[in-house]
Amino acid sequence: MMRLLCVLLIVLLVFLFVRGSVILGREVAFRSHSTLDSIDQRMDSLFFEINDFPRQAGDDVLFLSKLYNLKMLINEKGNVDGLEQDFLAFLEENSVYYQLRYINENGDEVVRVDFDEDGKRIIEEDFVQNKQDRYYFKETMMLSKGEVFISRLDLNMENEKIEVREKDGVSNYIPVIRYATPVFDDMGDRRGIVISNVYADYFLEDIRRAQRSEEYVFLVDSSGYYLAHPNRSKEFGFMFNNEAERIQVDYSEVSDELFVSPDERRIRPNGLIFSLRYIYPTISSFEVYRGSEKAMGNNSEDKYYWVLVTVSEKTDVVKELNLANQDYLFLFGGFGFALLIVFILISVLGRNYHDKN
Repeated sequence: MMRLLCVLLIVLLVFLFVRGSVILGREVAFRSHSTLDSIDQRMDSLFFEINDFPRQAGDDVLFLSKLYNLKMLINEKGNVDGLEQDFLAFLEENSVYYQLRYINENGDEVVRVDFDEDGKRIIEEDFVQNKQDRYYFKETMMLSKGEVFISRLDLNMENEKIEVREKDGVSNYIPVIRYATPVFDDMGDRRGIVISNVYADYFLEDIRRAQRSEEYVFLVDSSGYYLAHPNRSKEFGFMFNNEAERIQVDYSEVSDELFVSPDERRIRPNGLIFSLRYIYPTISSFEVYRGSEKAMGNNSEDKYYWVLVTVSEKTDVVKELNLANQDYLFLFGGFGFALLIVFILISVLGRNYHDKN
């Protein structure tokens, strides 16, 4: 009888152990998925914010190209004053823009309105520049009516130098994306371009602020250069010929996967979790795509894209695993202790029974 009870107790312990292991696996999977889901939710929030603006900016520059005062100016029936006021009014309602310009067919800035730390202001004739050698002017001048060119996300240039803004003793560069479209007079002759500079820090700063404990968020270009990084000195390395400031250098274990597997949303090498979202600025609308296709060739999205990357240490997942382990050990230990007490009681009762008989 005692042997049978012992066997039953052992079977019960094995059953509880196996059952507990299954429960533990499910609990760990649930907690791990919960942690990963929270990462994805934060990523999706940033992704939708960034991915939403290209269409709006492309539509905006097409709207600007159809302004009545611009048409009057390029047909030599008006002057710059009306267009300057139009640009100022547009900036009043659209604070994401850093600069609006009409550049004529010779590359001269005819009308330029800036929005900087001094507010919105018209740049006087003595301070405008010639942009005929800038890549965005050359490429936009190749486009047809209604097509939009999107520049790469880079730093603003003034007088052939990277612009630096001084504020509170800190020097900051000005990250911009340029949206441009050609304009034509009533005879169909090409009369230059309208171009808007989007102040990219309005969304890059959100990425920099998205950092969490043991989780980093970056935006990189198709070559791996950082466009947004919590350490701003690592950003825009291509503008300074600094190839070291790329994600391939900091995380060499994922560089190949990062740029050859655009459908891969999560990579987990060496105890790190990488979550990815690909952003294609050039294919937000037909007009933008056609312009980019002419400037960059077919399938412009293969050459021009950004990758929103989060790098999370598995510490959070490990913490969840440890908590699940603790819960399981406590439960299993409690059952084991209870069974031990029962086993001892049965042994004592059995011995007393035999002694009496």
